[in-house]
Amino acid sequence: MACGIIDPVAARKKSNWGGMRPGAGRPRRDREVHRRSVDFDDEDDRFLREIAEERGVSVVRIIREAVAQYVKRQRKKR
Repeated sequence: MACGIIDPVAARKKSNWGGMRPGAGRPRRDREVHRRSVDFDDEDDRFLREIAEERGVSVVRIIREAVAQYVKRQRKKR
């Protein structure tokens, strides 16, 4: 294939990359999500991991639930 000759099979092959296909990609969320970074000391981090392991969920889920409860209480105070 040197000498500038193009392989006709390769020329017809379509790439599977790119282009929007119906149903492709990550589903859109109904709400916007914001990321925050939080630092915990060793003792709190160990405790969060223990709670998560006991409940069979992720530490992130424990934190989200705690924040949701806190926000709910604060909104009631206003």
